[in-house]
Amino acid sequence: MFALLYEGGFGLLSAHFLSRAPAAARLESGLVALHPVEVLLFQMEISTIVAVVVVAPLCAYYAWPALIDRGLVRGRRRTVLVWTGGLVATFLVATIAGYLYVAPAMLSYLISDALRAGLVVSYRIDRVAWLVVYTTVGVGVLACIPVAMWLLHRAGSVSYRGCRERWRGS
Repeated sequence: MFALLYEGGFGLLSAHFLSRAPAAARLESGLVALHPVEVLLFQMEISTIVAVVVVAPLCAYYAWPALIDRGLVRGRRRTVLVWTGGLVATFLVATIAGYLYVAPAMLSYLISDALRAGLVVSYRIDRVAWLVVYTTVGVGVLACIPVAMWLLHRAGSVSYRGCRERWRGS
């Protein structure tokens, strides 16, 4: 992941994302790197997060027998696989939709609002990148909530009516 971002992937992602902003916002705003290492540090942070996310299922797979022996996990592997697959697929699809539609719309709104107020808009690269990451991941997490509710209902753990009645604290 680091090599992909370092060899030009970050520039492609930045150009693609900013191309979705309004023309006025693209002309009057810019990305500023305060230090040459700033982008490199962001790439290392993202690569580390992706590495942890990719390795976690592998660790869980090999730890499964020990978790069952200790009584920490109950159920069949297939059920856990279906739940995990459903939630991961939902998360990935929603994250892609967040990157393509939600994050550019939100950033475009923020840039347009700042330009209407007469501000000069310059963003630090790592701040904009983290804003985009948090927004896209947030959309993915929010989309997993109704899928988790449906899975709990189908498993018989919690009824749909129970989820709906308690979905918000009173």
